[in-house]
Amino acid sequence: MQNRMNAGCKTHPVPQMSSFWRNWNLFKKACGYVIAISMTLAIAVSGYLPAVQALSYTFDEIDFPGASSTRVIGINNAGQIVGEYEDDSGVIHGFLLDEDLQSLERRRMVGGVIHGFVLDEDSFTTIDFPDAVETKAFGINNAGQIVGFYKDSSGDVHGFLLDSGTFSSIDFPGATAESQAFGINNAGQIVGQYDEMSGFLLDNGSFTTTDFPDADESEALDINNAGQIVGFYRVGRAVHGFLLENGSFTTIDFPGAFATGSVGINDDSVIVGGYFDGRAERGYMATPEEAAGTTPEPPEEEEDFSNVFFTSLSEGLNMISLPLKPRTPFTARSFAEELSSTMVVKYDETRRRFVGFTLDAPGNGFAIEGGKGYIVNVAEDETVTFTGAAWTNEPSVEAAPPLAVGSPDSAWAFVVSGRIDGGQAPTAQDASFVRGSFYVTVRNTRTSAVATDEIRTGYFAAAFADLSRQSVVEVGDRLEVTVMDQTGEIASDPIQITVTAETLRQAFVPITLTGVGKPSQSQLLQNYPNPFNPETWLPYQLADAAKVTIQIYDSSGRVVRTLDLGLKPAGFYTRRFTAAYWDGRNGTGERVASGVYFYTLQTDNPLQTEKFAATRKMLIAK
Repeated sequence: MQNRMNAGCKTHPVPQMSSFWRNWNLFKKACGYVIAISMTLAIAVSGYLPAVQALSYTFDEIDFPGASSTRVIGINNAGQIVGEYEDDSGVIHGFLLDEDLQSLERRRMVGGVIHGFVLDEDSFTTIDFPDAVETKAFGINNAGQIVGFYKDSSGDVHGFLLDSGTFSSIDFPGATAESQAFGINNAGQIVGQYDEMSGFLLDNGSFTTTDFPDADESEALDINNAGQIVGFYRVGRAVHGFLLENGSFTTIDFPGAFATGSVGINDDSVIVGGYFDGRAERGYMATPEEAAGTTPEPPEEEEDFSNVFFTSLSEGLNMISLPLKPRTPFTARSFAEELSSTMVVKYDETRRRFVGFTLDAPGNGFAIEGGKGYIVNVAEDETVTFTGAAWTNEPSVEAAPPLAVGSPDSAWAFVVSGRIDGGQAPTAQDASFVRGSFYVTVRNTRTSAVATDEIRTGYFAAAFADLSRQSVVEVGDRLEVTVMDQTGEIASDPIQITVTAETLRQAFVPITLTGVGKPSQSQLLQNYPNPFNPETWLPYQLADAAKVTIQIYDSSGRVVRTLDLGLKPAGFYTRRFTAAYWDGRNGTGERVASGVYFYTLQTDNPLQTEKFAATRKMLIAK
């Protein structure tokens, strides 16, 4: 690294936590120069927990030339460092720092609106959480999963995970202020902070706090594939970086710094972050040296990706596994494109169901892993060539034979895929499409078999499959598609699909769901239970918002009870907590007698000339 000093450095007081770290303003108004410092520091714990080991690091300072401030955000296993800097005009740019100190300037703030972005092979893609006011992307793993946080229209801050084009919100249970996700490793472990005071680790759906003992404030900012976590903590006005490994904390302080924070760590345990020296805020890189008295590990042998393997696929359905480890991991999309397959199906062991992917999906789909079988469908016999390295510690899965000849009218795997309203982006009120709050159920009316999937970014792929290769669909089968929300409330009119010879040959059928969350017509449905004693529920659905009233009559036509439900938005009201409820009492609170009763639903909307009214019969049996 070169040495350079720029004149005119400003002095700053020792910053408080709120201005020094809050919302990643670690390096605002930094002095603009690059100076390389090489020094070693034995890292010790400040009287809290024993250190992981007697480590020492070599520290290098990092400042973008000519910038007014520099922020270091992450480092990969090749030693490339990314971050952002602010120029003299206040415009924020990203940078990539490689081994030769070459920088790649990229502007990321336009018109005062902040967006996340991912740079993949010099091609930028903007990352904006649907309907968010502001989105920031901070971590990415080798599978392309991205984490960060966003601010919604009400000003609340949430973390997010972007996986194969699908957004999921990340909120620490019980958090009162905010949740932010900062780092993710290849195992899908996520670290971040919540309530502006505490750090967390999200591992396989379970949250664990990562707070430095007795600290006033602590945040976890990155995690590598070995599970080492880095971040910072504050005691009083003193800010320190930390390394968390196997439950033990190690304090990290840049030599002579007033405050230090650790922001990123790669698989070589190289740590990047920032520090404040009393005059300016700067970035640093800390490279670990061999622990005293230890023998260096021999370097791992480089994998040989020159191996070649040929696999034959027959027309129709096949089960196949990856015979070699590819240099670039396959996704469901790249795997389907490589094999010229119409779809890919895998078995999700966690959710115990089949998961489908078709090429009309908005993202790349799930990762294709070694040692697992996948169902594919090809239009003709073909031979596929795989190149890569030999798998290690992965059980082999043989390619399965294709669908047996002589059964052209049935299939043992089939996918129903679709989009919401032609794939248009969800609106603010439809943001739950992105978070997986709506589910699609596909039922074969002949066999009553059911396949389900979440609606994610306006797309779903419900998969039927039988690994014993027994038929799951046949030509002429009727498939009934229904959308439900996360509570089980019906959210669409049912759609009927008839399986044809062509869709069977493709092993999937694409559909478009319209009017999700809004019925095509208003209806009064049959009460349940019926007969009943003493209470019942009266389900209905509204095509438009309206004031709703239900009147209950006895067999003589006399009104015994009026239920004023008030103004209701368009939607389905079929579940017990949304349908109208009658406790079997009249207007004065007395139980009514057994017998036949009628209930009439009426709507009133000043904007509509025609009002809806419908009547049904029910029976009280005591």
